[in-house]
Amino acid sequence: MLLAFALLFAPLQEIPIAAPITHTGVRPAIAATIAGIASFTRWPQPQAPVRLCLAGVTQVSERDFAGVAIDGQPVAATRIDRPAALATARCAILYLGRMPVPAAQRLIWASYGRAILTIAEDDPECRGGAMFCLRDEPAAVRFLLNLDAISRGAVKVDPRVLRLTRGAH
Repeated sequence: MLLAFALLFAPLQEIPIAAPITHTGVRPAIAATIAGIASFTRWPQPQAPVRLCLAGVTQVSERDFAGVAIDGQPVAATRIDRPAALATARCAILYLGRMPVPAAQRLIWASYGRAILTIAEDDPECRGGAMFCLRDEPAAVRFLLNLDAISRGAVKVDPRVLRLTRGAH
């Protein structure tokens, strides 16, 4: 009921929490933000390791996820370049960087019906169909969520993330 109410009145919310950008730069903050988002997500089948697929030109690389864990499971990051790779790479998370809009749309559409969390790096208004969109700000990495995309996804996002949009902890 809460999710339906939120979908009706707030299809796009900004999460007021952020991963701080430290002297080591934005890359660790992005990796921490992705892991934080994923920690609110439940897949139909346990993910061990959690497979993160990077597409397009991203601010992070596979190396940035070395030592990163989501709910105690290590992250295995790999690059993909086409929609068919979502299945062969067994992606649990699709992270979209800068790429032509049609290519990003094809990847997002290919994720429909699959247990894949989608996060976009280069969609400041979060209108491209990804579930979450990062916003790289001067002091922190923040994110938006697209409740419409989340509600249609095959992964379950914990409703506590909705409370975060209202500043409750």
